[in-house]
Amino acid sequence: MRRDMTMEVPQFAPKIPLVVRDLRPGDDLSFIADEPGLSSKAASERAVQRWLLGSNLPPPAVAIDPDGKVCFMAWMLTAKDNEVIRKRWGDQLPQLKPGEAIIEGPFTAESHRGLRVMHAYNAVLDAARDAGIRYVMGFIAEENVAQLKVAEYGGFVPYIKREHSWFLFRERVRFLPYDEATK
Repeated sequence: MRRDMTMEVPQFAPKIPLVVRDLRPGDDLSFIADEPGLSSKAASERAVQRWLLGSNLPPPAVAIDPDGKVCFMAWMLTAKDNEVIRKRWGDQLPQLKPGEAIIEGPFTAESHRGLRVMHAYNAVLDAARDAGIRYVMGFIAEENVAQLKVAEYGGFVPYIKREHSWFLFRERVRFLPYDEATK
């Protein structure tokens, strides 16, 4: 999915007041803790967030609820992060050009789902546009209907599709224009 940052998009407000800023040392990250009794899906989602935090990525943007707890986080990577992208994801993400960014790892605490918390990320998108970012991309699994809906509400449209193929035990990753990939 991709959003052209020059296009006006209706803004949907979160249902609770939030403060959006970069993650700081000492922030409460209990919403991604490995806890007993989590479903395998929830445990996996939280593990991905901890993996991203342990990466050499720039700090994520976070949304802080009225109780001071982090309830959402996501990373925005730009062309200056291409080396980190390549080291962390290999060919799974495209190399970004100047004026492009990619959102990675958006995650909302289970306790805050349904409160439109992810819409708080509009503040980060607005700042990116003001800093010269023209296009913001995100890769969302086709079965992740909830996140696809949020992206659509946020002005994202299908853009490219990641295609995987294997030959002699080597994976090949291509990024095809969406209309070509759906043929």
